[in-house]
Order: sequence, then structure tokens, then C-alpha cells
Amino acid sequence: MAIYAGEGQHAALVQSQYRAPSFTSTPRSSAYRLTGHYSSMLAGTCSNFRGMRLAGAFFANKADVVDDMLNVEGGFWATTTVPANTSSFPCDCVVLCDTRRRDVGTHYSLHIDAVGATGQRWAPAWSTSFQLPSAMKFMVLTQITLPIEPAGGRHVYSFRLDGGHERFDVPLDVVFQ
Repeated sequence: MAIYAGEGQHAALVQSQYRAPSFTSTPRSSAYRLTGHYSSMLAGTCSNFRGMRLAGAFFANKADVVDDMLNVEGGFWATTTVPANTSSFPCDCVVLCDTRRRDVGTHYSLHIDAVGATGQRWAPAWSTSFQLPSAMKFMVLTQITLPIEPAGGRHVYSFRLDGGHERFDVPLDVVFQ
């Protein structure tokens, strides 16, 4: 797993470990290339917030920082198809965020909670702690693994920062081969 944080020339690798097997997924759209400033349009114009805020998130076949820009292949999944008898799926994930210069150096914990089709909960299903390296607009979480229920169906993954009440929900239909 690697977390890339980026905006402009300050893109940085925050942490890396883990390599996951490959699966197939159906994106809502085939490819996207967004600049690091794109998420500020999604986050609105609020100058009085304290600390980093989440503006959105999505799953992708592949996400990376290339030439200080977000490069996504197969992003915005609506469904994912996994082998039978699987209890988790690997993915890349992009988290759009809004930060200020005064947030640089602050420690944060990002959590992804999950709720399966029958109501089974994982809280957190995945998490990481990091120190904000720059006033960034997105993070790329590569090769993370998230849980799924044995029967598949509609799952919801909620992205949140530790200590905050805001969250961003991403629904995903899980289908078995």
C-alpha cells in the first residue's frame, strides 16, 4: 500500500507496504485525468474550517501521481467482480481533500468503515495514520484491501478522519464470478 499526497511540486510519497492480487472491476467511466486543484471545486468555498476536510473519494483500477497530477485509469467504480469465496477485494482509492498551509505537519488518521448488504459492519475496515506533508488536494491509496460479505451485494464504504464528524460514503455493488 502506498499513499501519495499531492498538489503542484509538493507531491510526496507518505508511506508504502503491501501488494495485492488483481481483480476485475467495472468503472463508471473508462479514464480520468484530474489536476490537483479539481477537488477544491468539490469542497466548496469555506475559509473558516479547521484542519483537513474530506471532499470525496472513489475506487479505481489504477491511480497514481504523474507529473504532479492525478492520473486515474478505470475510476469511479459502480461494481466490482471478485472470485467466489472471497472475503475482500484489492483496489486503488483516491481521496479528495481540502487542506490549508497551516495544516502541514499535522497528524491525521484516515479510516474507511464498511457496511455489507446484510448490515455486517467493519469499523474501521482499513485505516492509516500520517503527517500531512503539504497543502494537498488529493491522496492516492494504492493496493489497499477492503472487506466484503460472502453473499456480495451492495456495500457502502465510509471515509472519515479520526476525531471529525464529517464522512464521505461510496456505494459499491459486489458481484462474484
